[in-house]
Formats: sequence, C-alpha cells, structure tokens
Amino acid sequence: MGTIGYIRRAGLLLGLVFLLAALILSTGCASGSRSVVRYPSRSSRRVRIEDIFGKQNRRVSRTTRRRRDVLDAAVARSSSFTLREGDHVVVYLRGIPEEQMIEDVVDEEGCITVPYLGRVKVQGMTTAQVEKMIRQEYITNKIYNDLAVNVVLPTKSFFVRGEVRKPGRFPLMGEMTLSRAIAAAGGYTEFANPKKIRIIRGQRTFYVNAREIERYPERDIPITPGDVIVVPRSIF
Repeated sequence: MGTIGYIRRAGLLLGLVFLLAALILSTGCASGSRSVVRYPSRSSRRVRIEDIFGKQNRRVSRTTRRRRDVLDAAVARSSSFTLREGDHVVVYLRGIPEEQMIEDVVDEEGCITVPYLGRVKVQGMTTAQVEKMIRQEYITNKIYNDLAVNVVLPTKSFFVRGEVRKPGRFPLMGEMTLSRAIAAAGGYTEFANPKKIRIIRGQRTFYVNAREIERYPERDIPITPGDVIVVPRSIF
C-alpha cells in the first residue's frame, strides 16, 4: 500500500505540473495576440488641417485672380475711350484699406463725383487720363499714400420688346439704327404693326413708321444707349 500510495501522489503531482504549464502557455498566447490601437499623433492631425486650409486659400486666390482678370479686361477695352456728357462711368479704387467702387454719370458740366475729392472734370479725357489724374489728386492731397485707380465704361445696350421674334437686351455696337435693331431681335412676328413702333428715350417717347424707313432708308433712326424699342401688336 505504501508503494501504491506513493505512485498515486507522484501521478497527482505530475498532473498538477502539466496543468500549471498549460495555464502559463495559454496566458502567454492571450497576451501575445492582444491588438494595439494606434491613434494619429497631434502633429499628423495638424498637418492635415493645415492642408485643408491651404486648399481653401488656393481656391480664394484663384477666385480673386479671376475677378481681377475680368476687371483688367474691362479696363483694357475702355482705356482709349474719350468721355463725354451722359457716359456711365465706374471707378474702382484699389490698394487702400477699404476698396471702393463708385458709379456715376458724366453731368452737363463734364464732371463726376469721387469720394473726398468731390466733383472732378473728366469730359474730353480718355479713361486712362482720368485714372492718372484721380490717383495723383489722392496722393497730392495726402488722402492716400498710394493706390490703384481703374475707370471702366459698362457695356452700352438697347432693348427691343413687343412683336419681335427674339425680344431682349442687345449690345450697342457700331452705328446702330432702328432697322438694324429690329433685325438683331429676329425681325417682326406675323402679328407686328411696324407702322407704329414706339421708341422710349429717357423721358421722351416718339413713334416711327418703319414701313416708311423700308422705302426711304436714309430716314432710318439712330439708336442710342438705353433706348427701348416697342413693336406693337396689330389689331387686325
């Protein structure tokens, strides 16, 4: 019995050793397979945010460049034009703390009104000369140390309404006459009455018989900026 008891105790002890070894191995495997979550560092997040703002700034700069390109093109078209009474003028003041856009019409004395300078004479001058003069006045009077001045003439146009095929607004190019204006609007509809065309020019309204102009082209009516041509509908 002593020998048998010894063998049993040895077997139990050996089993405990194997069980303990198995537990140690399983714990080590579990700890070795644990996943590690890595978060981006603050510096990497900061770089991405700066990239986003950089893209936004590039978009803004592209938009600003496009606007300046449009203005530069308008300035180039207007640079050789001589101003006269009734001309619609747009003056841009740039390179100052608060950039400004001033719209005015050359009055009967040939003047426009500019901030801090008051009325300035522009009639008979080209837009390039007006730009130079206004800039010099601002600097001489110590209103601004430096600035850029651009003078632009908006595109001139006229309107055709009523019984024409393509009513609307049209650019005034070259020597525009009533018959050419009607042609630009696609001609008359079948319901038009060309004998009583109405031309609205500012506060004045007058009537024209376009059939007479067809017979006598030398009687064609010149069209001026802002004219509104109305072709009435025939009652028959």
